[in-house]
Amino acid sequence: MRGKRGFLRILEAFIAILIIAGAMTFIYVREIPEKNQREDILNLERIILESITNDDQLRQAVLDGFGTSETAEGNRTLINSTIAKLVPQGYTFIFKICELNEICGLDQRSNFYTENEIYSERSSVSSTREEYDPKKIRLFMWEKN
Repeated sequence: MRGKRGFLRILEAFIAILIIAGAMTFIYVREIPEKNQREDILNLERIILESITNDDQLRQAVLDGFGTSETAEGNRTLINSTIAKLVPQGYTFIFKICELNEICGLDQRSNFYTENEIYSERSSVSSTREEYDPKKIRLFMWEKN
């Protein structure tokens, strides 16, 4: 009889240790911070915009991409293809080129709809040309539905 009581006490202690270890593991896992997707996307946007402003051809394309002319459209196509190469799969984007002092946001004419959060970064672009006409490029990025 005495051997059975000793075994039951050992079993009870083992079960108690399992319960405590399970609770501690659950608390520990909840405390691990989740990867901050927002910061990752904003950092990616900063990298993309920095690569545009550091490349002479793309910087000139931003400066000449404002307006409705055929040349401006070609410049926007060049910028769009460059950004598309850098954006990871599962995300989509729109960029907008504006005057430096203009509010550069998404307008009602943009033909897209998403329920996902939209992340946005901007960068100013200027040149050393004789004519000083800086522009601003704003990049909007979100997860595809």
